[in-house]
Amino acid sequence: MSRIAELQREELDAEGQHLYDEILAARGSIAGPFRVWLHSPEFTRRATQLGEFLRYHTSLSPRLSQLVILITARMQKSDVEWTIHDPLARKAGLSADVIQALRNDGKPSFDSDEERTIYNYCEQLHRTHTVDRKTLHQLIEALGNKAAVEITGLCGYYTMVAMTLNAFSVGTQADA
Repeated sequence: MSRIAELQREELDAEGQHLYDEILAARGSIAGPFRVWLHSPEFTRRATQLGEFLRYHTSLSPRLSQLVILITARMQKSDVEWTIHDPLARKAGLSADVIQALRNDGKPSFDSDEERTIYNYCEQLHRTHTVDRKTLHQLIEALGNKAAVEITGLCGYYTMVAMTLNAFSVGTQADA
């Protein structure tokens, strides 16, 4: 049970209903933080715009984006974020072994240098809130400046999502 009302469409004013409909059309459900975020329509509008870019329009493949999201879900201890993104990561081609290791708070064995580099960067960023020069350099060498900025943005955005889910005890309901 959420610690704050998870707003239903009929409880919203016209602007909120429009946002609700946009989110539902874009994502297929109002799962995750959206029913809570709708308490602040302008926040919702801006957060969903950023989230849409980070999830669907970065230079990263869906597999690498989902890796970042699952790392963030584990580091932020967000079971709801994990539950939502685990099947998406599998569909995007992230290996079951990597997913299982992350689920168990372990360090995965990676077949891909890109995945290993992303893991090292994200794990250090979440754990220490910064990264050393070597780790940053390895990420930039492997994926470039643009991807480094986008990966950092994914970590930050999904940390915000996880904090919302955790702070308000949002469940996994995925109803429309």
